[in-house]
Amino acid sequence: MMTNEISQAVQARYGKFAEAVARAATSSCSKPAPTACCAHGQALYDESELASVPKLSRDLSRGCGNPTRFANLQPGEVVVDFGCGGGIDAILAARKVGERGKVFGVDLTPQMIERANESVAQAGLHARAIEFRRASLDNTALASACADVLISNCVINLCPDKDAVYREAFRILKPGGRLAISDIVLTEPIAADLRERFQSIWAGCTGGAIPEDDYWRTLKNAGFAEVEIVARHTLAGTELDDMAGCPGKEFAPAPASKDLDQIRGKVTSVKFTAIKPSTAQPGLGAPQASEMASDRPASSGANQPATAKTGNMLLAGGILAAIWASICCGIPLLLVTLGISGAWISTMTSFAPLRPVFVGLALVLFGFAIQRAFFSRKACVAGVVCAEPRAQRKQRIVFGSLSVVFVAIFTFPWYAPLFL
Repeated sequence: MMTNEISQAVQARYGKFAEAVARAATSSCSKPAPTACCAHGQALYDESELASVPKLSRDLSRGCGNPTRFANLQPGEVVVDFGCGGGIDAILAARKVGERGKVFGVDLTPQMIERANESVAQAGLHARAIEFRRASLDNTALASACADVLISNCVINLCPDKDAVYREAFRILKPGGRLAISDIVLTEPIAADLRERFQSIWAGCTGGAIPEDDYWRTLKNAGFAEVEIVARHTLAGTELDDMAGCPGKEFAPAPASKDLDQIRGKVTSVKFTAIKPSTAQPGLGAPQASEMASDRPASSGANQPATAKTGNMLLAGGILAAIWASICCGIPLLLVTLGISGAWISTMTSFAPLRPVFVGLALVLFGFAIQRAFFSRKACVAGVVCAEPRAQRKQRIVFGSLSVVFVAIFTFPWYAPLFL
């Protein structure tokens, strides 16, 4: 499908879906509102959040996350919701930013904009608190640097030109502004012919899903930095089947079962934040991510780059060398300084001229151990976006702290004679 065909197809599908939900809400003779697809089984909103939004906006929700939960919205902030749909996230955001804040909801589908305005009225929010605009996400017509936060919930995967969408997001965010996004990605590339079949019908939330590494590269190219993966959820079972037919199988064609079987375990909902640097230009961002939660547990070295593994090996080797040098050289030197002698000690003191070298190595090991423990946080994903899962960060700090202690203990004989 061509770009304009994709946009028209998505608009038509979600327009019919919004009309069906509206009919179900206003007529006892209509069919029940279509059941949820992408949000199935993830408990995206808690009871208090659901109670604070109208049923209409809940029925229209087709998200895969809850960006208002991790966007850290503050009173008085300006928020833009990309792909606002029926307005559930825009309403929740408006309640968080308060009367001094402002929320702009952007959606391409006119029927969704109508339903969103109805939802705001039912929620009892003042019209000035939320403003909905019909526009393409890659050309919103919003002012540059107008927003503190941009949120989006399972919509950008529907867009054929994600690079353009994130360039637009970068443009409208203020310097230092932030993203809070929930979206669908592939954990690995899929076969070209399989990808073409999904894209030929732009199937639900899978037709436009791209490999995760490509997604992070898109963010970097737009200029975003400090990417932090908040959570991820692999779509499985009926979740994947329903999601592939979003907004509902009565509105969108479903991919073949054999095709879905080939992507099971490879489709994930990822929630993340990112920052627009205060001085960076598009394409110059250097994203670093801290993957805080994952249903894909990190092994001790699975997500570490070669440089991180090499650093750990060098530090471990340095500690072993410190132990060896202390036994063979440092301890005898210390004992001689204390006035203790013996044949073995006398033999080992022949290394005395190397004492400055040992002291220098001790300082290097100290610095390296401290840096590894408390300042190093790079574990690159495909060399594009850096990530450090929680388990790996904990391992680094524990290992580095122990390294500092070991270095302090086993290099003590090297430098102690200098102070005795």
